[in-house]
Amino acid sequence: MLLPKRYLITPDPYDAGHPALFLEQLKRTLDSGIELVQLRSKKLNSIHYMHLAEKAMALCEQHHALLLLNAHAPLSAQRNVDGLHLDSQSLMACDERPLPTAKLVAASCHTMAELEKAQSIGADFVTLSPVLRTASHPDAEPLGWDRFLALASRTTLPVYALGGLSTDTLPHAERHGAYGIAGIRCFWKP
Repeated sequence: MLLPKRYLITPDPYDAGHPALFLEQLKRTLDSGIELVQLRSKKLNSIHYMHLAEKAMALCEQHHALLLLNAHAPLSAQRNVDGLHLDSQSLMACDERPLPTAKLVAASCHTMAELEKAQSIGADFVTLSPVLRTASHPDAEPLGWDRFLALASRTTLPVYALGGLSTDTLPHAERHGAYGIAGIRCFWKP
């Protein structure tokens, strides 16, 4: 499967103020051509996350976009979407690929050990972050482009650059070993 070059990580639905507003914003973002989406929420309980995932899945299907849920999504929700995105903690706790190969498995990586773990469980792609300073993680030390290249070049997995990027960053990211770019603010249409 050829992965899109842009990977949207949604802001937390609570940040939009109301689920209906969040879904309107998701639709606007999908209208802009996004084809790969992670429904990210650390604040919703599993019932509300599942309800929102069903609606997000319908929107993604209408736009021919792939939808990945967070690793902590209920198992019943995982069956109906295109895949899962593992945070680094969930990744390191995995002994094997959590879904069959017909579904996508992605992982958040920050170190070589995490990249190696993602490869060993058969992940389909990873995000590597933070490349630059980012408002969402202001205390995280950025990798910078040289370190990003050094890490990305040591894995065979497609690597999405994440952290402090803009939509114009894609060519620069590709020159530094990225398959594509991932982000929240650079793609989200409030």
